[in-house]
Amino acid sequence: MTFIIFGFNQTPITSGSLLTTKLTISLGTAVGNLSLPVSGVFYSDPNGAVIAAGASTGGTVSVLPPVPTITSAGTATGQAGTAFSYQITASNSPTSFNATGLPAGLSVSTTTGLISGTPTAAATSNVTLSASNAGGTGTRTLTLTINPPAPAITSAGTATGQVGTAFSYQIAASNSPTRFNATGLPAGLSVSTTTGLISGTPTAAATSNVALSASNAGGTGTRTLALTVYSACDLNQDGASNVVDVQLQVNQALGVTACTSDLNSDGACNVIDIQRDVNASLGLLCVVGP
Repeated sequence: MTFIIFGFNQTPITSGSLLTTKLTISLGTAVGNLSLPVSGVFYSDPNGAVIAAGASTGGTVSVLPPVPTITSAGTATGQAGTAFSYQITASNSPTSFNATGLPAGLSVSTTTGLISGTPTAAATSNVTLSASNAGGTGTRTLTLTINPPAPAITSAGTATGQVGTAFSYQIAASNSPTRFNATGLPAGLSVSTTTGLISGTPTAAATSNVALSASNAGGTGTRTLALTVYSACDLNQDGASNVVDVQLQVNQALGVTACTSDLNSDGACNVIDIQRDVNASLGLLCVVGP
């Protein structure tokens, strides 16, 4: 493209002169007229010759687009172990992109500007985004926070206690929880939201479905704890206090607490066999039970 440059009042422009006028380039009806301010631009003739008014310079002019401005968000969050994506967007038709300082597991497409992958660890990174075209490069800082995976509760799903006896249960979970909770606890028990310890002395027999939870910045893991509190008299923990429990109390008082032999040969080792063992130890002086 060749341009003819005129000085003020059609006077010649010498090499190195400062242009303080406006250059208008007619691009035809399909594009319209492009007016470019050229104040502050110096023209230098390669040969140092004076250019007469109206003369052709014989040179070319490249019209560059404005530098891209990144318009995508300046913050983003992801989770370790979970697929992540973030699209760099910018004005003025960028032709290439970049992102430096990405956390492990993520990469950027320099063609499309898509940041993607699966982050491998929790971290907060200040990522430098860039978008470029022939006019230059625009940049922006992306604050990218990768949270840890949500906790998974690993402690047992069942527990038992006894009325009037101190009870404790520790909520355990993976992925470093920072807070715990337990709802639906029976009377007399409470939970430490800091340590996850359920403790206290239950005051009544009951079976409760307790909702356990463990949380961190990545989310909350939950599990149901089936917690049964038995009466102090329900020694065999069958949900009923009856003569069998009374007999077990007698056996405990006599120092016999476990079944060691199927003495009545009924195919089961149970409280009846324990009682026969007790009777035998007493020389059959105290015959109680079958």
